[in-house]
Order: sequence, then structure tokens, then C-alpha cells
Amino acid sequence: MNWVGTLWPMISAASLTLALVYWLARVRGPARLSHLLIAVAAASVAAVGLLELAAMNTQHPADYARMVRWAHVPVATSAICVVGFVFHHYGVGSPLLAALAVATRAACLLPNFFSGANLNYSTIESIRPVLFLGARVSIPDVATPNPWMLLGSANALLVAMFIGHAIFQLSTRRRSPERTRAIATCTAILAFAAASGTWTWLVVHGRIDAPMLFAPMFLGVLLAMAYTLAGGFGSAGRLAHSLEFALGRRRAARRHMLQAMDAARVGFWSFDGDSGRVRLSHHACTLFGIPPQDALAGEALLARLPRRDRPLLAAAATRERGELHCEFRVRLGEGRHRWLAAHGRRAPGETDRRLEGVLVDITDRKEAESRFRRVVEAASAPHLVVAPSGRVAFANRAAAGLFGHRLDALAGMDVRQLIRPEGDSGTTPGARQYGWLPSAAIGSSVAVSGLRKDGAALVPLVALFNPIPFQSDLFLLVSLRDLRGNYGGGEATLQHDDAAHLSRVSMVETLSGSLAHELNQPLAAILANAQAARRFLDGPVPDLDEVRASLAAIAESDVRAAEIIKRMRALLRKDTSEFAPFDVGAAIGEVAGMLRGDLLIREVDLQLDLHEPLPPAWGDPIQIQQVVLNLVMNACDAMRQRPPPRHVTVRATGEDDAIRVTVEDRGSGVGAGDLERIFEPFHTSKREGLGLGLSVCRTILLAHQGEIWAESEGAGRGAAVSFRLPTAQRLQAQQTDAAVAADATRARAPGQALPGQG
Repeated sequence: MNWVGTLWPMISAASLTLALVYWLARVRGPARLSHLLIAVAAASVAAVGLLELAAMNTQHPADYARMVRWAHVPVATSAICVVGFVFHHYGVGSPLLAALAVATRAACLLPNFFSGANLNYSTIESIRPVLFLGARVSIPDVATPNPWMLLGSANALLVAMFIGHAIFQLSTRRRSPERTRAIATCTAILAFAAASGTWTWLVVHGRIDAPMLFAPMFLGVLLAMAYTLAGGFGSAGRLAHSLEFALGRRRAARRHMLQAMDAARVGFWSFDGDSGRVRLSHHACTLFGIPPQDALAGEALLARLPRRDRPLLAAAATRERGELHCEFRVRLGEGRHRWLAAHGRRAPGETDRRLEGVLVDITDRKEAESRFRRVVEAASAPHLVVAPSGRVAFANRAAAGLFGHRLDALAGMDVRQLIRPEGDSGTTPGARQYGWLPSAAIGSSVAVSGLRKDGAALVPLVALFNPIPFQSDLFLLVSLRDLRGNYGGGEATLQHDDAAHLSRVSMVETLSGSLAHELNQPLAAILANAQAARRFLDGPVPDLDEVRASLAAIAESDVRAAEIIKRMRALLRKDTSEFAPFDVGAAIGEVAGMLRGDLLIREVDLQLDLHEPLPPAWGDPIQIQQVVLNLVMNACDAMRQRPPPRHVTVRATGEDDAIRVTVEDRGSGVGAGDLERIFEPFHTSKREGLGLGLSVCRTILLAHQGEIWAESEGAGRGAAVSFRLPTAQRLQAQQTDAAVAADATRARAPGQALPGQG
């Protein structure tokens, strides 16, 4: 067992405890010089213990010499305090010997700092480890004793003579318990001082291989002195142990709490209802955007909130009992806000009305929820977002028109007031979370009936239920299709069309800045050419050739701007999928043109490797463009932390009767365990992402009878996402074969057995 690592910290802790006890005794009781001398001596012994422990753990001779040099300062302080304690408290001892002992001890500090390595050694050339009390400690190996150590020996002799003279004077006094205790104390001081001096001399002169032991020796001196004042050092020892144990547990608990707070990035706060003061931890101050401070008035904290958020927090904080849960914004300046969630609790029967809790930054969650809300509201198909309780959280205008309600009236309605399974009488119970759902698994489409406000006939609908993380819970996104005008849509078409459109709206929002930047270029060119044409016409001799050139440039810029707007409209439109043969290379080229401005801003070089000629593919070109757009944007995001140049490659090749498209990047890569998970809904590594992009891509490709997969050599080595589409020739051949088989079946005589039937 390592006793060094256990005993020396305990010695320092016990000494500090004694120092605290006798300092408090001096402050709260009569101002006795004896208490002050013991407190200072105890603090000095604690310092010596820490310096001795540091010296035993050093690896370099210079560090060892420095620790011993500085240890002589508290050694001198404790020796002077011992002499002063005996002389003042007992009133014995020679004043001359006391003065000489104090003077020589103080004089020892001069050669300690200005002669050699320290008072004990002139030089320390090397140190070596030795085994001591179960631990390896450092001691001098090649070292030269300092001649000035004789001054220290002379001081030790003077102290011993002073204590001996004091014992002699005490022995001449009348017998009493106080005299006996005083003689025992002085004898113990003399014994410990002699043992310390002898041990130090033996260590310095290499007679024994061990470290300095001033702190353990002088702890005995402290206990002897404390025994005199406290009537016995047993009770002082128990007090020191109890205090040290309590302080240790408190330090450990505080350390663990701070570590957990830093790891979770959570701020702690407390509110005193009587004084109206709020105390904040360091991280809580950071969340509020204020400098770290111990406490501040509640009104000053509320001033950091927007006006409409203040009553919510103030009302929650002034509740008499119970729990506090609220979300609010904090102003950060320049129009920026941070969303915080406050959670707190007040124990029942709390007399000081103190409320304590935590603060959590939920800005990312709120921004993601806001983006999701905008995507739902922009969709042309009816959508409901439903809480786990079955209440509608919000809906879009299409849903309000479908059910005949005002948009704000839909919020808070029970979803059973709007839809029910076909044939249901309306009494479906909601016994548990999502118990109101029709008898179908979440994630599938089912036939339901819609209930209009005006009481008209039930509306036949198809509903698609998908779980959505929202407001720290799992809500449901209910996508609806009115079947009265579209009976042949089918479940698969509803699922991938709605999901694809929602994702496209979100993508256009993400690209809005770069699209605006790209539109500015042709518009600026149109303005510049128009101004140039006017100058050519206003000249003394109109330059008609230059005017014609300017007008041609205006026409070209106009066509370019129109193409940009056309691409945005194609992305945003909500049409039923129309599958037909299309040119994959041309579709990829249009995506590259759409992304030109955004790629310039991101400093990304997009390289197209299109193996011509590619056979026509079969499908919806707009949706395939969305897949390519999503993959390229993901590749750019993966290289966000990489310095330029950044390269993304889009490669398209023909494979038998299919076309393979691969998007490669040199970004952060994907772990082996996540190559499949990245296509799952809501799985994302981007702070601002919803985790729907790759899931929608897979849905689109499955509807096109294609497939998608990812490859990566590991985190930090880039990634490649590929998808495969069937060619138009292959699908047309499959359709021809199916038609031939159907004709053969119809031509077969009634009752004729099919092949394989018997």
C-alpha cells in the first residue's frame, strides 16, 4: 500500500483543520496569542507536508532543490511559533535563549536562498528513487551538504536548550495537573524536535536512504501544544478527522457535479423568492450571454428576455410549490436569440421559497422545429402534426380547407374529430399513447374517412402516418390524400410523392441564399448592358453595332434567369409523378447549373464524369434531380471542416440494363456501422438537419425500381453514395413480356390448366 500518498495529505489536512479550529477559537472567543501561534504553526506544518510530498515525487534535481528550499520558510515559521508558545503560554524559559533561537532560525533563511541549492545542500547533481512506506520516492543521489547547515544545527541546539530550561523551571513549581500537563507538553516538543533534527542530519549526510520527515515529526509537536489548550489531543484528532472527511466528501461531490455539468453543457441556477436574487453557474451565465457573476436581481435577468417571454418565466418562478418547466428566448444582440429550457423544483414545505434547477440550450431543436413547420405549411397536400395525446399540434392550409375549419381552430382538436377508420362509428377509444390510431402500423397508408365541419358526407381519404421528433417528444405527421378526384393514386405513389415534395421544399429553403446569388448575376448583367446600350444611343453618333451586341447580351441573360426560375418552379411544384424516358446526363447537368452559386460560396469544385452515351432512364427526372441534389449537398456538408480545395465528383456509367450514378467526396466519411443507418428516417450527423434527406432518396429510388447504397473506408476518409436506375429499354421489355403473357392467358380456353397446375 502507498502510505506516502495517504499519510502526507492526511497530515496536511489535519494540520489545516487544527489551524482552522484555533483560528476560529481566536476570532470567536477571547483574543489569545496562544491560539494564534498554534494556528500559524499548524498552517506552516501543512505547507511543509505538501512541499515534502512534492519533493518526493519530483523527477529532476533542480525541482527537488527548489521544493526543499521553499520548505524552509514554513519550517522557520513553525519553529518560531513553538518557541513563542512555550515562552508566552507557560511563562517559562530564558528570554535570551528564546531571542537567540528566533534570531538564528530567521538567519538560516539567508543561506537557504543565497548559498547553494538550499540550507541542506550546496549542490544536488542527481536524485534516485527508493522504496519508502510502500511507495517509490525521490531522494538525493549525488549531493554535497551545505556548510551553512551548521547554523541550522546551532539553532536546533538553542531550541533544545530553551525547552530544557523551560522544563527545569516548570519542575520547580508546585505540583498540579496543569504543571504535569505543561511538563509533558514541553518534553514531547523536545523529543519531536530532537528526532526531527537528528533525522534531517542523517538524511543529508547520506547515513540513511529516506526522505525528509519534518511534517510527520512536527505534527506531534502540534498535537502536544493543542493538548495543553484543549485538555487532550484525542478530541482534537477526532475533530480533525471528521472535518477532513466531511470536506473531502464535499469536494468530491462538487467536483463530480461540475464534471457532469461541463459534460452535459447544462447550467445550474437557483432563485430566492424572498430576496428576488438569482444565482447562476458559470455555464448558466454563458447561456444568458452575461459575464460570470455570483448573483443578480431577478429583474435584471428578465430584462435579457423579449417582452412576451418575460411573464411566462416570472409566473413559473413565483409559484409557491411544485415544479417549473418553461421555454423562453434570450436576446444576444444584433437581432439574435437563444432558446433555453428551464427546469426546476421546490421541495414541499421549503420555508425560504428557494427554487433550484437547470438550464438547457434548445436553440438547435427550436430551429429544426421551425424549419419542419415551414416545410409542412408549404406543402400543397393536407398535413396534420399530432401530439402523442391525439391532439393536433398544428396543420397546414390544405388540411383546413379539407375539413372546413379555420387554420387556428384545428390546433388542439382531437384527431378523432377529423379522421376515423373506414366503417368506424366514431367511438374508437384512446386508452394509451397513439391508441386512437386506425388499425394499421405506423409508417403505412390506410383508408380513412374525413369528417367535415359542415356535417357533409364523409370524405374518403388515404392517410400516411410517420413518426416525427418534435418538442422533445415523438409526434405523428399525418399526410392525407382526398380520393374523390384521384382513385388510382395508390399507396406507394402517395408515400413517395408527398415525402419527395416536402423534402424539395426544405431543400429550396436551404439553397435560397445561393439561388438569389445566382439570379443576381444575370439581372446585374441585364442592367449593365441596358445602361451601356443607352450610352451608345446617347452619343453624338449612335453606335448601332454596340447597341445590337448589348441587346443580344440582354437576351442571353434573360434566358439564363428564366432557366433558373424554371428549375426552382420544377423543384417546388407538387404534381403526380409522370414516369417517362429521360436523359440522366442532362438532368445531372441541370443540377450542376442550379448549384453553381452555392458551390462558389462553399469553395467546392464539382467535377462531372458522365460516360457518354448513356441510355435513357425511366422515371421522373425532377425526382432524380432531387436525389442528385441531396447527395451533392450532403457531400459539401461532409467537407465543411476541410480546408480548400474541396472536390465532389458525380460519375454516371452504364451497367448492362441499368445506369449507375455515384457521388464521391473527400470529407468526414461514414463509420462501418452507419452505412445502412444513414438511410433511416431522422438519423443525421448535422446539427441543423432533420435526417429525412437520404430516407426520401431511398423512397424515391424504390418507387423507380432502383436501389441506393453508401461506401466508405471509415471516418475521415471520404464517402461515396451510389444509386442505380433501370433503363427505359429494360422496363419497356418487361412491360412487353407482361402484356404477351396476359394475352396468352386470355386466349387460353376456359378451364384449361395453367402450366404447373394439375
